[in-house]
Amino acid sequence: MILLILGLDFFVFFDRLNNKSGIKYKFMSYELIKSKEELWREGLEKVSKYKDTLDQEMDPGIIETVVALHMLGLPTSGSCEGHLDRAMPNPWVDVEALDEPITYKNQELIRQQIIEKYELTDAKIGKNELAAKEYVDLITRQGYTEEYKEWIKKNEPLRVRLSLLVEEFNSDRTDGEQIGLWIKDIFGIAGRVIAGSIEDEQEENKLTREKLFEARQQIMKEFTAFLKKKYFGS
Repeated sequence: MILLILGLDFFVFFDRLNNKSGIKYKFMSYELIKSKEELWREGLEKVSKYKDTLDQEMDPGIIETVVALHMLGLPTSGSCEGHLDRAMPNPWVDVEALDEPITYKNQELIRQQIIEKYELTDAKIGKNELAAKEYVDLITRQGYTEEYKEWIKKNEPLRVRLSLLVEEFNSDRTDGEQIGLWIKDIFGIAGRVIAGSIEDEQEENKLTREKLFEARQQIMKEFTAFLKKKYFGS
């Protein structure tokens, strides 16, 4: 006889076994988990709803990359599919530890003081050159909070894992600097995965820039496929 007890987080089976000494029961615990496909679908749905600080929706061309990184245990904080008419002509994703704390000591107090001094709203500090300069000067003198220092440490193992993935992806590729995948170092975070060089290319003719742009997006798609293969294990 098999008795099945269904709980919220696990199945418990009691297998009745017969042997010379009589009846015994074997105990086994099975964690109730969702399939990778279910988790992937949920990840897609969740990430598709992300919005940036300007309340703009996620670029559709980078959503699967973000989801794949999440599924492999690499949290992200920003991304872009790349654009020819604005921002950067490079697809990129920033990887960093969750729950970034306040960076500097007394940061919120100083922010409020600057807002009141210049009669600004919180969102407009960066748009007022004098206010922004004074704000940055004041907070950087305060030193990092202990929480921020600990958060930086949490990014170190993420940086290693991300580097290993990019290194493996590039191991048999010869894409070159203009379109190839690499990690840009940004202080504090694990790193920015980006396709192609970020030098000023305004001097390049339009056709060349478009071809480079398309090639970079293709590289990121291939990196995404590589990550998905890692996740699904096939």
